[in-house]
Amino acid sequence: MFDTSKIPQEITNTLNDPACRKWLRDALDTALPRDPVDALADAEHLVHLLRLRLDSVIGSFGHPTKG
Repeated sequence: MFDTSKIPQEITNTLNDPACRKWLRDALDTALPRDPVDALADAEHLVHLLRLRLDSVIGSFGHPTKG
């Protein structure tokens, strides 16, 4: 278990927000105990991959995204 007293308030608010999607809550629960540098690197790579997917989906409708 990790020290929850070191979690920034914004993260705590997000985890406690009933509107927070389960996927995001699960991702935070998984990332918080990890080394923060590694977790951020993986999250940034995930963002890159999701942007590629979004560009592909939107591009198929003829609306390229800005990036």
